[in-house]
Amino acid sequence: MKYIDLAKTIGIFAMIIGHSDIPDCIRIVIYAFHMPLYFFITGFFLQTKSDSIGKVADKKRKALLIPYVFMVLSIIIVSFLVSFLTMFKDYEMEFLKNGFIILKPE
Repeated sequence: MKYIDLAKTIGIFAMIIGHSDIPDCIRIVIYAFHMPLYFFITGFFLQTKSDSIGKVADKKRKALLIPYVFMVLSIIIVSFLVSFLTMFKDYEMEFLKNGFIILKPE
């Protein structure tokens, strides 16, 4: 188990470093292993002994879809609220690709 924890730690640090401002040569090396490492560790702990693949997929879909829909709706509601609250002020709202809202004075 110590090796799995170490692999997870390496994967987390690789993800953080890979998403920071680093040279492309280092980013390419990190991107070559950090996601495969994540999928390997996830697959290592996947238990399908009693359920069929369809049941496991259905459970995973429900477990992931509900939080995803909740977060998307939350982001939409917050975006509309911020837009409405700044409608009468001198701010310009930018909605970036990664979902962050930035307010800049015009």
